[in-house]
Amino acid sequence: MKMLSWPRLSTKSRPQRDSGAREILLQAAAAVEARSETIFRGRGRVTGFPPEYCAGLPLTIARSRVWSALCDNSVSVWCALDDVAAASLLELVIGGPGAAQPTALERSIVTETVERLLQSIGGSWNEQHDALWPDTQWWRATLRISTQKSGYADLVLLAAAAPNPAAPVAAPVNAGHVPLNVVAVLSPVSVRLETVLRWTPGSVLALDRPPDALILLQSGRTPLAVGRLGQSNGRRVIKVESIALDASQ
Repeated sequence: MKMLSWPRLSTKSRPQRDSGAREILLQAAAAVEARSETIFRGRGRVTGFPPEYCAGLPLTIARSRVWSALCDNSVSVWCALDDVAAASLLELVIGGPGAAQPTALERSIVTETVERLLQSIGGSWNEQHDALWPDTQWWRATLRISTQKSGYADLVLLAAAAPNPAAPVAAPVNAGHVPLNVVAVLSPVSVRLETVLRWTPGSVLALDRPPDALILLQSGRTPLAVGRLGQSNGRRVIKVESIALDASQ
């Protein structure tokens, strides 16, 4: 028969969502925003949005140009610019739309503009032509580049984040020494109310049950076992006939 047990919260440490990566993205966005008017010579500016926690990467990342750098000597930061944003950024810089199929010169203009913005953050930024994204959660900060006359282009900064706190680990607790109040219950008998009202001390209730009738053993409302009433060494005892409680649960 297995020992009864209940789950207990483990005291093992739980991973917490990190704040370091988020703080670095906040600082990076602020640095780019502060230097943007100088880079665009007053013709455009960058607005940084607070980092958001993301369970996965946006689908457009797969079609993006990507740069990466190690910031603050501890956190890898990625910058992504998808095709739509690249075309918008080129239009902002040259003052009009580029070719339907970007030329080498146009790609070079976009590269130079992005890298000048990223230099504001610090670190050594390199374009990754075959980026392999870690399978993890992310902090994501958007840098919106805009002008007064045209639309906008979004640069996306990403940094790996710690996972959500893990669910509590259930560990078995030995409950074998928990005390139980066990009650022996005979089968019910039918008695008229008028009979009950005539009871006085010394009245005898005929149970109409044999001496070895089955008796239910229970704790509270939980049945534990079924047994038969008997006698041993001058004391009333109950011999267990069958078990009602499943100890494996």
